[in-house]
Amino acid sequence: MLFARSRTRAKSTFRGRSRPDALSAYRQVLSACRQVLSGSSEAWPRALTVCCDAAMDLPDVLPLNDFLTRNAIARNECRRLVSEGHVHRVRHGAYANSPEGDRLARHLQLILGTLPQLTAGAVVSHASAAALHQLPLFDDLLHQVWLTRRDGGHGRSTRWLRVLHSPIADDEIDTIESIRVTSLARTALDLARSLPLTRAVAVLDHALRQGVDRTQLTELLARYPRRPGTLRARTAISLADPLSESVPESESRVVMIQQGIPAPTLQFEVRHLGVFLGRSDFAWEEQRLLGEFDGRVKYDQLLKPGQTPADVVLAEKRREQRLREAQWWVVRWGYDAIVHPEQLARSIRTGFRNAAAFAHAA
Repeated sequence: MLFARSRTRAKSTFRGRSRPDALSAYRQVLSACRQVLSGSSEAWPRALTVCCDAAMDLPDVLPLNDFLTRNAIARNECRRLVSEGHVHRVRHGAYANSPEGDRLARHLQLILGTLPQLTAGAVVSHASAAALHQLPLFDDLLHQVWLTRRDGGHGRSTRWLRVLHSPIADDEIDTIESIRVTSLARTALDLARSLPLTRAVAVLDHALRQGVDRTQLTELLARYPRRPGTLRARTAISLADPLSESVPESESRVVMIQQGIPAPTLQFEVRHLGVFLGRSDFAWEEQRLLGEFDGRVKYDQLLKPGQTPADVVLAEKRREQRLREAQWWVVRWGYDAIVHPEQLARSIRTGFRNAAAFAHAA
C-alpha cells in the first residue's frame, strides 16, 4: 500500500458521494488520524493502515502525509517511523508500508509515489514506461521516474524525476492501471533513440517478441525524423530479432556484428540420429560450433523446483558432453566478454579453430 502527497484540497472531499456516506468515511479518516496523533509508537503501524485505507477510499481526501504535515509533530514522527522500520520512504512525500524486494517493484512504487505530486498532462515514458510494459530494465535508469510532456518547454532532471518535452500522438498513448503511458512501440523507440546500440537492440528484440510489428516501428520512427538518436534507432530496428530471449543474448549478437563475426543461427535445436540433444543460443552450422551466454541469470532460469545451482551446472555439463559426442564444439562466455567486445570475438574465433581441429581429429 502506498500513500503520497496530493494536490487536491479538502473542499472536494464529498464530491460524488451522498452526504451520509461521505460523512461516515470522513469520520473514519479523522478517527484513524486521531489514533496516530495520540497513540504510542506501537499503535502507529495499525493507525497508519486504517487512515490510509480510509483516505484511499475517498480519493479527494487529503492523504495521510498531507494531513499530518499540518501538525507540529508530523515531520519528526514520520522520520521516526521510517527509522524504526514501520514505514518505508519511497521518495519525498511518498511512503509505503514496506520496501519492495526487486527492482521492478521498487520502480513501480516510485512511479506511484511521484504521479500524485505532478500536474496533469504528463505521460509516463522511457524507462518507467518500460517497467509498465515489462520491457528490459537497466538499473542506472531506474532511480528516476521518466515522463514526457506534449506542451512546450525545456526538460528538467531532479533526484526523483526526469521530464522530457516531445510531441506524442494520441495513438502513442496507452493506459495501464489508470496510468497514462507511452505505447509499447513508442516506448521501445524512445529507448532505442537514447540507449547504446546493444541495449537498444535488446529492447526492440523484446518488443518484437511481445507482438510489435517491425513495420509499425519503422512507420512510427518516420513520424519524427529529426529527433536525436533516429539513426541509431533505425539501425537497431534493422538488427532486432525476436528469437533472442534475453538481454545478454541480444547484446552478444550486436557485438558479434560489430566485430565482424559471421551471423549465427539463433535458438538452434541440435539433433543427432533423430534424437533431440538440446537447444543452443547461437550456432554456426558450417563450422559445427555452438555458442552460449553463460550467466547467472540463465542458470536461475534453468533452476527447477527442488534443484540446487550445483544440480543445474552438472546437468549443463552432461548436456555439453552429449553435444560433443555429436561432433559439436561449444564455446561459452559471460558478461565480461560483452563489455569487452574484442574478448568475445577472440573466444568465438578460437572456437572456430578448435571446432575445425575437433572435427578433423574425429
